[in-house]
Amino acid sequence: MVNWRLVILGMHTRLISCIAACLVMLAWPVIAQEVARPLDSKTAETARLVDASKHENGLTIYSNIAQYNWRFMVESFQEKYPWISVTNMDPSSRTVFAQYNFEIQKGKPTADLLVAAMTEGWFSFAESGGMAPYVSLESEHLPAWSMPRTGLYTVSTDPMIIIFNKLMLGEESPSSIKEVTAIAAS
Repeated sequence: MVNWRLVILGMHTRLISCIAACLVMLAWPVIAQEVARPLDSKTAETARLVDASKHENGLTIYSNIAQYNWRFMVESFQEKYPWISVTNMDPSSRTVFAQYNFEIQKGKPTADLLVAAMTEGWFSFAESGGMAPYVSLESEHLPAWSMPRTGLYTVSTDPMIIIFNKLMLGEESPSSIKEVTAIAAS
């Protein structure tokens, strides 16, 4: 059975996701390694999406990243797209998904872009059909690790520290989560 609310949301989400992807792309040179070409290239599809964005009601972001950390990205985005107002709410990671799901269930307007540092939350969200299968026009310029699923783009990486007991493991120390998992399973 087709969930038409998700289909309609998916159509709206596709347009707004492109706009949101542009927001992330504007900041990408600051947070990523290298971009192969300028991000403001004018393809026919980009021009169509930018023109369509002039009829949207703005961009709403639910993010557990504090608003002051978004400031430089939002300012850069609004310099390039001054007709798009950006609203950012910064609840906790769990609240990002809860708020979005609550609003969808009630048929209320909700966020256009979700940003949360909660891996299991994203995979649950994708499994529930909450994520539009959007592929950014700029995805070919992103590293593969930054796109774990279609429609899911990472914003940053976080270092992980592995602490282990050398007395129990001996001189061979694990250097990855995969190796820690293998040791734990043995």
